[in-house]
Amino acid sequence: MTLLSGMPHIIKEIMNKYDLYLVGGSVRDILLGEKPADFDLVGVNVKKTVENLKRHGKLVVLHPEEDEYRIVFRDFWVDITLFKGENIEEDLGKRDFTINSIAIDKSGNIVDPYNGIDDLRNGIIRALKEENLISDPLRILRAFRFYATLGFKIEENTLSWILKNKGLLNNVAGERIRHEFLLILSSKRIYETLRLLCDTGVMDVLFPCVKKLRETSQRYYNEQNLLFHSLMVIKYLEESLRYVRNINIRPIYWLGAFLHDVGKPLTMSYDEKGNTHFHGHDKEGAGLVEKRLKELKFSTKEIEDAKKIVEYHMYPHHLAGVPELTKKAVARFLRRTGEYADFLLYFAEADAKASPPREGGMLGYQRLRELVKEVREEAQKKPVRIITGYDLIELGFKPSPLFKIILEDVDDEFKAGNLKNKEDALKYIIQKYKQEGVYDSYSNGSHAVSPDRDKTKEPQK
Repeated sequence: MTLLSGMPHIIKEIMNKYDLYLVGGSVRDILLGEKPADFDLVGVNVKKTVENLKRHGKLVVLHPEEDEYRIVFRDFWVDITLFKGENIEEDLGKRDFTINSIAIDKSGNIVDPYNGIDDLRNGIIRALKEENLISDPLRILRAFRFYATLGFKIEENTLSWILKNKGLLNNVAGERIRHEFLLILSSKRIYETLRLLCDTGVMDVLFPCVKKLRETSQRYYNEQNLLFHSLMVIKYLEESLRYVRNINIRPIYWLGAFLHDVGKPLTMSYDEKGNTHFHGHDKEGAGLVEKRLKELKFSTKEIEDAKKIVEYHMYPHHLAGVPELTKKAVARFLRRTGEYADFLLYFAEADAKASPPREGGMLGYQRLRELVKEVREEAQKKPVRIITGYDLIELGFKPSPLFKIILEDVDDEFKAGNLKNKEDALKYIIQKYKQEGVYDSYSNGSHAVSPDRDKTKEPQK
């Protein structure tokens, strides 16, 4: 049995026919005992290989000027590339790290001119040469990706080259940075990797707003700047979510959680006692995050997700601090935050743990979690909505933006158990919304004030 034994038959056949080498991440995965998701082949007979393989899969031309092609099959894909150099040794010498500079020939023999197997065995990420990082600066970020996904240590010389050349990441296309960063956020080593990115200053290059966090302290947290606080939030959040399987968490949520306080340096003010305040930092931070993620070419949905995590991150803190929290307030929270609600609850608890103790400790967060569970259980037993816009028209309302406010308000009251049926809902609407000023302001188009707007001040953590 050779290292190629578990390979798809068509890969072994094409390697043998055209004298190709298996290289890169696919070799690394095989040596680590994992099944590759895709395969990288290099050699001289690229054109003939592509002509053969495209009859069995879909051809994607990656870089025709460098003879780089991809054939997509049903369960995997194959990248085929011309040697970078005269032979396999020269090709491997132009790669990023020793652990990715190993090849397997058509007979299943290993070609390892840079002792990559030793580094694999010892868990070391070692760049071949500084110039290899300079030639493609994305490899700087890729080192952190392997640190996150493989749990390996970055070797000292490699780390010094990263420190020296990290500014070159500004020359890398945003799409490529996005891809590597999402892989880091998909790993099981998020806190440690983000901390190393911050310690080396690479994070300051990727997200310049982080530099301000490093330079800003809160009066109650003088010995710990905002960057330290943000990293501790990720640490506690990662610990609490490690064994949670029943909620949907997209990798981008973690970025929103890490950047939740980037608006604070721009909104810091002091009261007469010298205490710091950051009124509106959630909205300010959401704008900063949106701007940077657009520059890095994140998708529209990813930008919206990260933005909402930042924008909503104070909401659970407010609810946890309300002396007499109602089910209606919880129902409104669940409606407004939607798919982000569960992550925000865990985030808020981690944020509280990473902040100075507040009065009542974590009791408010426990009460909030219990009420969320109760509201959801009760909502499952009830119809989705007991009134519609047609009911409002029958009451004499004209279609306007007020419709949405009324329907959501009634929905919250219903889920909270304050309204039992449609009759109760109609009476509630007549009493609350047909009072002088409320309906008229919407019917004449002014609607300057929502009758159900929260009149709360930003809580301090």
